[in-house]
Amino acid sequence: QPAHTPQQPVAQAQPYFAQPAAAQQPAPTPAFQQPTAQPTPAFQAPAQPAQPAQPVQPPQPATPAPAAQPEQQQQQHQLTPEEDWVCKAVQSLQGRICAGMPKKMADDVAKRLGELDAKLKAGQVSRDVTSQLTQWCQAMDRNDAATAGSIQTALTSTVWDDHKSWLQATKRMVDQAKKSAQ
Repeated sequence: QPAHTPQQPVAQAQPYFAQPAAAQQPAPTPAFQQPTAQPTPAFQAPAQPAQPAQPVQPPQPATPAPAAQPEQQQQQHQLTPEEDWVCKAVQSLQGRICAGMPKKMADDVAKRLGELDAKLKAGQVSRDVTSQLTQWCQAMDRNDAATAGSIQTALTSTVWDDHKSWLQATKRMVDQAKKSAQ
């Protein structure tokens, strides 16, 4: 026997905005006519029993691993009084000296001095450099741009590779102090 497949009727293509016949809304019932009651079918499927709701678990708070806490404490650097003084003195000098700079330059100096602050707080600046920065701040505070300039030059020749970013900021501040003194 040859296999025979009945041909399915081909549905006519409808425009994209047309609704299929099953989805079309029935015509509204006129206000004076009561809608007719729908007959209830003789057989209704039994209602499915409701599944008990699963209790919602509150999210568990994230707790850091116990091994991570000692590492963080070891990495944190306790500022020495001299480092703390340098941080505050540099911030004060920045406010005073950068006020006379063009905005773009003052913003760049602020960004670079922020790197100095971060390095001091992380313990990445040696005691010798911190001592020289103390002297630099004192000279700048006295408006002694010549002494501050020589300290800045000495720092540049010895620690440029590690601290070039914030050393550029100190150079700009010395140059600005010299301009203001004229």
